Amino acid sequence: MLCALACVREAANPDVDLVVLASRDPDLVPVLDELYDFRGADPARYAKIETVAWFDPQARREGRYAGGNLRPTAPRRIWNTNLDRSCYDASIDRNAYR
Repeated sequence: MLCALACVREAANPDVDLVVLASRDPDLVPVLDELYDFRGADPARYAKIETVAWFDPQARREGRYAGGNLRPTAPRRIWNTNLDRSCYDASIDRNAYR
């Protein structure tokens, strides 16, 4: 719920041009739909919404879950960026916190 509210709040912020949602949680589809519709009705007031997700194209061949993007309800379409295994590996925090 907090993630959805933050998306709406930031999309309505006049200093924000783009909200990027990093998730595959299907419970967030309604917020994608609403922000898409809000922007369609008043593009000067609302930021665009896009998604980003991990995606491993070899996973399907190996019988594992491949990941993928979170999509709004058709016919709405938004941009999604898939990040591969090399991006995932590069994002790992290797610091030993004590």
